[in-house]
Amino acid sequence: MVLQHTYKDSKIAAIQVSSDEQLLAVGVFGGELAVWDLNSASRIARRDDFVWLGNPGWIGMTQTLAFSKDGRKLAYAALDHSIGIIHSTGGLEDERIHLEQDRTCCALSMDSLGTVIFAEYNHYQPFYLSRWSSGQEIVQRLFTGTGMNVEEIVINEERDELWVNHSPRVEIRKYSTAELIKLYDPYLWKYSRFIRNNAVSISGQASLAAISHEGKIRLG
Repeated sequence: MVLQHTYKDSKIAAIQVSSDEQLLAVGVFGGELAVWDLNSASRIARRDDFVWLGNPGWIGMTQTLAFSKDGRKLAYAALDHSIGIIHSTGGLEDERIHLEQDRTCCALSMDSLGTVIFAEYNHYQPFYLSRWSSGQEIVQRLFTGTGMNVEEIVINEERDELWVNHSPRVEIRKYSTAELIKLYDPYLWKYSRFIRNNAVSISGQASLAAISHEGKIRLG
């Protein structure tokens, strides 16, 4: 046991471990966001504005926390229509990405340069996928989706690929331009007319997605 911490009256919504396995981030529904140093078992950062979308069927364990590749930054979906960025090594102030007043972040990811790619959710409206880099004042809209919310965003910079899982669909786009390359849609697969949800696993490094389909697995 490396770390033990109990949230007695709360429900953990999301967890994330940094790629170097030194830090652990924990987000509680509509409340605390904490960053833990796994070597010392000490909490090194705490905020009180982690997001809750208000729809537990969609938000549980979604990708609402993301470390940068070097572990120096943590981006998280925050209240008040924003995304917070914590500098986990200290010394720098938090950064804030402001969304439209009717939008909340439901999934996000970071590339090797610390650029944040995120999905903006608004009840029963098509999601936006957007990009933001440190120092920018304006959020760049990449495209408007066909679904309502996004569960996972995977970036493969070497292949110039951006994978987006908005269940039950998965699509792959060019990371540099957001141009659509391929769409995997179970609603269009034979005998799949009434699919509501399906399990998805995306491997960005292998440029491969495994999507459940009835009693089988489809690879794309």
